[in-house]
Amino acid sequence: MIRVGVAGAAGVGAAHVAALRRLDGVEVVAVSGSTRESAERVAGRLGVPAAFGSERALIDAGIVDALHVCTPNDRHAPAVRAAFAAGLHVVCEKPLATTAADAAELAVLAAAAPTSSTVCYHYRYSPLAVRLAGLVRSGLLGTIHSVRASYLQNWQLGAAASWRNDPARSGSSRVLADIGSHALDLVEVLTGQPITSIGADFHTPRHDVLRPGTDDVAVALARLGGGGVIALTASQVSPGHLNTITIEIDGDEGTAAWELGDRETLELVRTADARRLRLDGHADPHRVSRFWRTPVDAEARVVALFDAFYRPLLGGAGGEAVAPLPTFADAARHVALVDEAARPLLTS
Repeated sequence: MIRVGVAGAAGVGAAHVAALRRLDGVEVVAVSGSTRESAERVAGRLGVPAAFGSERALIDAGIVDALHVCTPNDRHAPAVRAAFAAGLHVVCEKPLATTAADAAELAVLAAAAPTSSTVCYHYRYSPLAVRLAGLVRSGLLGTIHSVRASYLQNWQLGAAASWRNDPARSGSSRVLADIGSHALDLVEVLTGQPITSIGADFHTPRHDVLRPGTDDVAVALARLGGGGVIALTASQVSPGHLNTITIEIDGDEGTAAWELGDRETLELVRTADARRLRLDGHADPHRVSRFWRTPVDAEARVVALFDAFYRPLLGGAGGEAVAPLPTFADAARHVALVDEAARPLLTS
């Protein structure tokens, strides 16, 4: 049995607790919060036996084998450092840290640690994202030359005060760190190529002056290691979009479009299979070669990530990986890309 502590269970940590309870051989035994009182309230609500007023107090109690770090961004690095020092396995929410330097340090610590670690990039475990990654690997799209990616939400429209709007806590770009990091990860996993450079412009309609770390919208241009170009939009002020992610990948032999919103869909058009539709002059000149649709199960993709992480630790057979387990090195690269994109904003 692996005993797990969840730091920051009042927010996204509650989703971690729910997903962990669907795994055999794993037990959530403790949570921590910003105060002992708040942690006890959360522990009572979630039915967790122990509560602590800080991540450090939870770690020092010596009652867990693994720590899930679900705190605000600025507390990720101290919690991860302490967890590694205590010999714990670590699952960290994204972004890994608020600065590229801290993220790089954590990646080095993870590589040297005798314990295991991962980052909660759960969208790569979405069923049709897994299928798309397989199509790309098979060569069905040919050589990838361009990618269009967007991640749109609406929760910042009229949003109340949040730690995410404090640059000291969120990082150099709030929207890129909060949701853009997921998009960066998806582009890399789905294309099988790293992003090597990025530049961006930012906007927020909520303030007269755009300050570093308070942006609501980011529009970025980036490049893949294989030479392909990427156009990426991240927004948390897009009416009608609760949580919509779209990735379109163009190759010289076909295009694939993956979308996750109310449903998860995947469309594939191959150059060799495309046929003209004889409907009217405004019809799409290509027939979709293949189309897949599936209901969205947000908890299932988190369970899939956690299962891939904990099964080897429990001595279970690994089997064929559904998706590559996210590493601290992946997450550190994404923090560095966010900092690179935000550099003009920081110096303006």
